[in-house]
Amino acid sequence: MKISAYILVPVLFAAFFAPVPARCAGATTACLKSRVSSAKGAYFRKVESVPGKYSAIAATGVLPELSFDADRYHVPKGKEPGYTEGPLDRPSVYMGGSAAGHEVDCGLSLDRVYDVSGAPAYTDSPSLTDGGDPEHRLFIVDNKLVDANGRVVDADAASIAKKRKTGALRGDYAFRPFWRTTNMEEGNLWHNPKIGTRDNVYFYPGERIEMKLSVIANGNVVLEINGKNNFSAAFNQDGFSKNANFTFKRVNSIDQFREKGNGERGGNEGRKVMATRTAARNASWESAALTLADGSTVPLYGPLCAEIRGSDTAAGYGRIFSVSGFSKAGGETINIVP
Repeated sequence: MKISAYILVPVLFAAFFAPVPARCAGATTACLKSRVSSAKGAYFRKVESVPGKYSAIAATGVLPELSFDADRYHVPKGKEPGYTEGPLDRPSVYMGGSAAGHEVDCGLSLDRVYDVSGAPAYTDSPSLTDGGDPEHRLFIVDNKLVDANGRVVDADAASIAKKRKTGALRGDYAFRPFWRTTNMEEGNLWHNPKIGTRDNVYFYPGERIEMKLSVIANGNVVLEINGKNNFSAAFNQDGFSKNANFTFKRVNSIDQFREKGNGERGGNEGRKVMATRTAARNASWESAALTLADGSTVPLYGPLCAEIRGSDTAAGYGRIFSVSGFSKAGGETINIVP
């Protein structure tokens, strides 16, 4: 394995080949360092690389199995758009990077399922996801409840309304690709594939995926996600050039929203996390590797990474995040149970 001199000093080089540590300087990870950041507002498990001349990060893993806090389900109020309906806790699995004062986050976040016409899907599954089963992906069409195979499940409008009111019929959710960019002219923007296009694909809890973020040329970045469906997006990110000094990261998170005083949904970033019974279990990273500027690869492990804790979850970190199965390939298994 070729490792560039500007990435690892000799003492770290020796540590890289040491046995996987069960605990390193208080960390719950195979990284050699753990530190608390100022970030707050989400239950996030982040492993970040040390700064270096990298061109990509790639990882394989399994999406978490989800359970939700029934008391933290938002129904749109007033003129709120329909997409705000759903859990106020949104699990996500993603990667990203920072360079030259700019940051990008991209990967998969829980979102509403839509058909090709843009109609929102519902499900009768208590897990709030159809799991890829068309019989549990339901649509309200002409006051009838129809599954994704076209079969009429319920033709009684009053019965459908009752199911909606009692929670027997809820919005249908799955993991959907996203990318968040921080460009000078546009500012901080959130992007998703356009509903109704081939790019608007979904991934499901328990599904095995491969994810890669690559810097192709100055300002040009590519996200690739492969599972039962495949997705790729090329986009611009200021500061991301092949000559830049990068940090790359992989993240498992339960992102949170809150209901404001008027009952409408608002973001929780920058505030303290809220108590919830939502959980994301049995997620894993089988491997995570960095591509160096010279084209060689090294795992995100040991001296090349640090565990980053949120300021509002640091005190209870070991209770909230159950992490095990560390490997020299950059892998681990993650349970987030607030």
